[in-house]
Amino acid sequence: MRYLFSGAGAGTHRDLLLSGLARTLLDAVGVCRPALVAAVVVALAFVLSAALEPALLPMAVVLRSVPLVALTPLLTLVFGRGLMGTTVISGSGVFFPALVTMTFGLRSTSARRSTCARLRRRPWTGGAQGDAALVGAGAVRQRLGWAWPGR
Repeated sequence: MRYLFSGAGAGTHRDLLLSGLARTLLDAVGVCRPALVAAVVVALAFVLSAALEPALLPMAVVLRSVPLVALTPLLTLVFGRGLMGTTVISGSGVFFPALVTMTFGLRSTSARRSTCARLRRRPWTGGAQGDAALVGAGAVRQRLGWAWPGR
């Protein structure tokens, strides 16, 4: 504590610590949001495509189960220690767990809710194609509502 608050050069030490913290938070926010958005998009693609999920989800589960501490040296060798390496390491730490969790959450929607979303009709749709698009959007909306924890 003396290093940061009362010792010689405490103000310089604090400035150094806070600038490093600001850089870390900036990197984390800059990587976390796009990784979560990408995980939502890929999870929706998995749920809506019958062929995509069996082909790619096992690889995502394996990558999620490997500890990030074990992958970090390999990713650092491949992508370097700069911004690209930091982005890939941070992104993989967010993307794969979020992808697997969201996919299983979207898959766990009750059949009753999915049927309700499929049968929902809108009076302003124009024909079967418009109905199909809205029914698909309703199904995604219903599934997203039940994919979040605590529902």
